[in-house]
Amino acid sequence: MIVKLFIIPIKFYRYFISPLFPPSCRFQPTCSEYAIDIIKESRALKLKYSEYSQGLNINFCEISDSDIRLRTYERGVENETLSCGTGAVASAIFLKDSGFTDSNKIKILMKGGTLCINFRKEQTVYSEVWLSGAVNMVFKGVYNTFD
Repeated sequence: MIVKLFIIPIKFYRYFISPLFPPSCRFQPTCSEYAIDIIKESRALKLKYSEYSQGLNINFCEISDSDIRLRTYERGVENETLSCGTGAVASAIFLKDSGFTDSNKIKILMKGGTLCINFRKEQTVYSEVWLSGAVNMVFKGVYNTFD
């Protein structure tokens, strides 16, 4: 039931709002198609690893000859987010350790933009880890305290 609450707005967007605008998605399958898969897959993984009672951030990484794409399902939000610095850094270190890249400078494409991770590795120790990328305001709000 709760998964449907997330999928219905995505399907509404895909069928009623998206056709009003020219194609602009840089991902294939499209963001809305892929988001549905991420939500379903992430929910299944959360159930499988339920011993992590504070939740899980789950990263989906696609590696091609020219690009590394990352999508993140974040705990607390319980949905896909535009960008996740922690997930990008963890994925970059995983890619280096697993031999998917030889570089100490890794560019990762996320829905919210490109993140660059630079680090230094000596034997099995990583240091001087830097994350850079554009910063965009995606939400602005006011918080009132009721004393």
